[in-house]
Amino acid sequence: MHLGETLNIDWLECIPVAAVVYNTNDRTAIFANSMRLKMLELSSVSELNKLIEKDIETHCFGKKTEIHGKVANCDVKEYRVSVCNGKDFFIKELSNPVKTELYGEVICAFIKEIKAEQRLNRMSGVHYEKILDALGFEYKSIYYVNLYDDTFFLYKTDDISTNDIAYGELKYSAAMQACVYAIIDESDQERMLYETSIERLSERIKSEKSFILRYKAKPNKENETYFGLRVVSCDDEITPGQIVMGFKCMDALVAQEIGIAKRESEANRAKSSFLMNMSHDLRTPMNAIIGFSDLIDKNYNNSEKVKDYISKIKHSGKYLLSLIDDILDLTRIENGVTNVYKETNDLRALWSSYEDVMRVQMIEKGIDFTVEVDIIHDTVMCDTSKLGKIYLNILGNAYKYTSKGGKVSVVVTEIPTENDGEIISRAVITDTGRGMDKKFIPHIFEEFTREKTSENSNISGNGLGLSIVANLVSIMGGTITVESEKGAGSSFTVDIPMHIADNEAIRGKVKSPKVDKESLYGTRILLAEDNDLNSEITIEILKECGIETERAKDGLECLNMLEKSEDGYYDAVLMDIQMPVMNGLESASRIRAIDNSKSKIPIVAMTANAFEEDKKRAYAAGMNGFITKPIKMYEIVSQLTAAIFD
Repeated sequence: MHLGETLNIDWLECIPVAAVVYNTNDRTAIFANSMRLKMLELSSVSELNKLIEKDIETHCFGKKTEIHGKVANCDVKEYRVSVCNGKDFFIKELSNPVKTELYGEVICAFIKEIKAEQRLNRMSGVHYEKILDALGFEYKSIYYVNLYDDTFFLYKTDDISTNDIAYGELKYSAAMQACVYAIIDESDQERMLYETSIERLSERIKSEKSFILRYKAKPNKENETYFGLRVVSCDDEITPGQIVMGFKCMDALVAQEIGIAKRESEANRAKSSFLMNMSHDLRTPMNAIIGFSDLIDKNYNNSEKVKDYISKIKHSGKYLLSLIDDILDLTRIENGVTNVYKETNDLRALWSSYEDVMRVQMIEKGIDFTVEVDIIHDTVMCDTSKLGKIYLNILGNAYKYTSKGGKVSVVVTEIPTENDGEIISRAVITDTGRGMDKKFIPHIFEEFTREKTSENSNISGNGLGLSIVANLVSIMGGTITVESEKGAGSSFTVDIPMHIADNEAIRGKVKSPKVDKESLYGTRILLAEDNDLNSEITIEILKECGIETERAKDGLECLNMLEKSEDGYYDAVLMDIQMPVMNGLESASRIRAIDNSKSKIPIVAMTANAFEEDKKRAYAAGMNGFITKPIKMYEIVSQLTAAIFD
């Protein structure tokens, strides 16, 4: 039935197919046969016109569609019809414009309901195609290859000319060979001919489900250089020797890999440079210590020379210790394990202590040294350990690079912020020393970086200090800037945010009493130390204070000696942290768990673990004090006095 024929509408009632006649203009139903109404559970055409039609999918099957054995120019449409009771019908409609005697030109449609199973099968096919498209999105071309009979099928391609297996070839082997010579750079051709051969692929898919062959392409219009040929095995009993091959541009990945390799190379060079610098800087003081020790052996009868050698050994030892501390600080910073520990402190008092530390050496060198603290809030929350490293490092450099008659000044102020209870503590440290070349200033905070001049060659330093300073300032949320002029001096400005604290909090802090060593005369200390040399040094220092010492070689022996002793026999325990059998932390914890008065004995940590985290772990284990090695007389006296008498 088509437009050239006249339709007898009564005939539609007689045929065994649901049919409906629509108005050409507005597609309202003019007539519907009983099968059509019955299909939708309706009783009249007016009810049919009230339905809501929603297109779900339209397929163009071409102009020639066969209906009941006849060829007709039909439109084919699938849609959903929702009836008033909420029930949905999925419909396939074949429609065609025709003429009628009663209504003139209309649209005649033949209707068939699509059952659920048919819909599922059709949608499964659609979903399958979409899944393949999605998985193949990144691939410029995809092939299904049968290695068993040397054939291939093209599933998808973006550009046959530059990326695909040679088109027009029927056999995979010939097509792939042509492809290799056409699109792959000569440097990779021989390898790719071997890797994509039927024999090689057949061998690999026996043990590998998926692999990728990377190659460099010849110049092409897309300016793409690096590609990967992904091979996925479909080999099984049903489809033996069958694989899927996909060509993919890998320029972005290769660029990323090159970047990573470059960074790793730079890191390795930096590591090598670091080790070379460290080897030099460590050997310098070690050479002095060993050399002057040998000279003492040869000149032990010359007291003046011996005193001079000992002084130089001490100086070299202190430099070596500072270098080790710098290395450890830098390592912790780079590994991201440096934390900020804020506590209530008097900022004015802190600067007074920094001034006390530096003033003696400044006076000895003939440097005019002034510190001006102009702040409103004295009591703040800050990390005193890190502040000390920052400010004393900068002051130490100012001292080293400022000659006799020069000037070093510090001006401390505070800047209000928009955050309630927060200020910016600003310290400007200025010297009239040698200054720096403008070209060197951008590199001043880099590791192992020192300006190389004839004037600086005789000044000790490892080039780590300011790198550590810059990192610590950053960790504390602050900034550091520098201005310098060759021959005129330098000025460092350090801004660090701090929270304002209650003055009562600072008054409540207990300070360790300053006592002389005679206050400990007659006390007995249990020393837990596994190293014989460290034990000998510690025992001698304690003997100078009139302290009697008994030694345990590990934490377990210390625990046993304490448990077996009479109450009050020992006045305190000096506890190393790292020991064999039982470490100091566990030993301290077990001492605190003793079920008698011995659990209250003062315990002071004495360790080479010098970080704030180590101190916190020691206190958490029940210790009362913390001393870092190498031990100093005033520290051991102060810590033991506070632990025993407080």
